[in-house]
Amino acid sequence: MDEFHPSIRGFEALLESPNTPDAEERLEALVTLLRNAPQTDEGNRVFEATWKTIESADPSGSSKSIHLAWCFLLICRARFYRGDAYSGLEPASRALAIANNAKDPGLQARAAKLMGAMYLETGNYPEAITSFSRALDAAQRADDIEQQVGILSNLGLAHQYSGHYSLAIPCYERAAQLSDDAESASLSVWSQGSKATALSNMALACLHMRDYQRGIVAAELATKTLAAPANMHEQVIRAGAEYYFTRLLMELRSPTEAREHAALARQYSVGTTDLGRMFGDLAQGLVEVYDNASRDIGLSRLQTVVDASRKGTASMLREALSTIVRAYEIAGQPNSALVYLHEIQDLNRDSRIRNVLLHHNRHIETIRKRQDVAAEAAMDEKLAELRVQRLSVDALRE
Repeated sequence: MDEFHPSIRGFEALLESPNTPDAEERLEALVTLLRNAPQTDEGNRVFEATWKTIESADPSGSSKSIHLAWCFLLICRARFYRGDAYSGLEPASRALAIANNAKDPGLQARAAKLMGAMYLETGNYPEAITSFSRALDAAQRADDIEQQVGILSNLGLAHQYSGHYSLAIPCYERAAQLSDDAESASLSVWSQGSKATALSNMALACLHMRDYQRGIVAAELATKTLAAPANMHEQVIRAGAEYYFTRLLMELRSPTEAREHAALARQYSVGTTDLGRMFGDLAQGLVEVYDNASRDIGLSRLQTVVDASRKGTASMLREALSTIVRAYEIAGQPNSALVYLHEIQDLNRDSRIRNVLLHHNRHIETIRKRQDVAAEAAMDEKLAELRVQRLSVDALRE
């Protein structure tokens, strides 16, 4: 954190006059600053100050435009992490426009993937599927296997959230296969985490399809793939895999094994992110609910997770709500389960309404800009006409 303070004190100098001759150097330094910015209030102030300054910047110039696109992508990512995916759509769109103009398939893949993630988080699943499909095409043109794996996992989630599990599972299977291919080609720095993510997502899809045995196989492969997580990101993936493993085992009435995997979910969630801790607490709460002696403790724990998730991303809240609904079903309290089920429905409805309004506002803004251009053209035409008339009058006077 201390290393970041000097950058904060000097970042305004980087933002001054983004269209000056040294703009490329300024933007390159700004990209580095944003990459290192913490996900804190202080860091968010830097992201928003950057957005305020560069949102109207001229993206002309190939090198400069690439730096500008990365600034937009990092701003979008920061907004996503703080639970404001709707406001992440505009910078993602700006980055994608630059990538398309530069005909840079690698950048197109990253921008379209991030835009898809924004749509996924806001519940606009058709647009998410479209964005991820375009991202996958770009990643294939760039021959970027790492991007393809991540995009396929996200595309699977978009299908899954849409209720199309039969379309989701092939995406996960393809992602896992590509990860294996990358590992065989000695590109395994990232492939294990990516493969585990795909398999973990497959386990979740199987859980919802009630194909529990197939889900168990996927969850077990995910945990074996990340037998020794190398960093916090992999710890979160492992915690998620253990959580889904726990849920599947509970559906198969295997409480002893479920407790073992819930304990592992808690173990790997320690010292990680909000998402990682959520996985650990959900797994622990569920196994407690299955035991009459600890049922009230489990329900209380799950309620705490739901309350905390309301301050996070929509996907986290949906997962927490889904889990507590199942917990109240297990506890034989259908009325309480219905309360949270209605909240899920309200959350989905609100997402649809916000997406409709967002689409409407964007449409209105597009029309307004076209009208402004037309009005300006009409004004120029009128001025030209008046100049001709004045010249004619001046000629008559002579």
